[in-house]
Amino acid sequence: MHLSRAFSLFLAVGAAGAIACTEKREVTDASAAQPVDGVPDACLLRNTAPAPAVSDAGLPVAAPASAPLRCVEDLECGAGARCDKALSPPTCVTLYCVPADGACSAAEQCLEGMKCHEGRCNPCNQCGNLCEVDFSSDPKNCGGCKKTISPAQKCINGEATCPGDRPTLCGDECVDTKTDPRHCGACDKPTPNGGACTKGKTSCPDQQTVCAGTCVDMDKDTANCGTCGHVCPTDFQCGGGTCYTSVSSTTAQACTSLCQARSLYCVDAAAIYTSSSQPTKIVDIACSVVPGTAPAGFVFNSVSCACVEP
Repeated sequence: MHLSRAFSLFLAVGAAGAIACTEKREVTDASAAQPVDGVPDACLLRNTAPAPAVSDAGLPVAAPASAPLRCVEDLECGAGARCDKALSPPTCVTLYCVPADGACSAAEQCLEGMKCHEGRCNPCNQCGNLCEVDFSSDPKNCGGCKKTISPAQKCINGEATCPGDRPTLCGDECVDTKTDPRHCGACDKPTPNGGACTKGKTSCPDQQTVCAGTCVDMDKDTANCGTCGHVCPTDFQCGGGTCYTSVSSTTAQACTSLCQARSLYCVDAAAIYTSSSQPTKIVDIACSVVPGTAPAGFVFNSVSCACVEP
């Protein structure tokens, strides 16, 4: 009979009938011995002195130098032993097959599967001064002693586990790297400002591009005009990916010369005519053309030029 079976049998039968141990320290119900303090009598290793040896001549031989520890009370024998008063004289005997919560001084004194923890046989996992540690669910001892998991996780079958909808641990947080804008595709990979995380990939709105971690419209962004990092000069605007500024004059002259005077290049020009009775009229002209005679009922107001960097 295996010791694990022995332990179960001891618990089930100990109170109802006699239980003892064989010489191999296996529990058996075949003995008539009665339990003493919950421990079967046959589970005791008696520290009795051997019978006096006799020589061939029939003369007694001196007894061994070590003698059994005599006692009056169990406390004199220490953990894992008791005072067997049935012996003459009463002598300390070592206990074996000790059940749960029985006094012990070594694990081998306990039933199989138990440990001697703080002087008591205990059928538990032991971590330091902790007992009854469940490695399958304890968040501070998940799968083994001192294997602490994140507060965001649960210990399931001894494994640190995140919820199914947030299966990845990033720092102390369980996240979904397919949709989390702070951990897009992997931990600590944020999406650009104004962007989104879709199926683990970052994306920007239509017509926008990522520049320095931000989604921008390079057709209009003066800090990223045409290309990332291309900053337009002060008082310039970004249009069509090009930095430009408006230059005007109330004198009729070609925009080419007006832009060149500022070391710029003309890309667009218009003549503006006004009337006291009609809406202002804007007429597109070539950069090199000087505004001509005003239409009937209008007077020349100004010329407006769009100048860009060369």
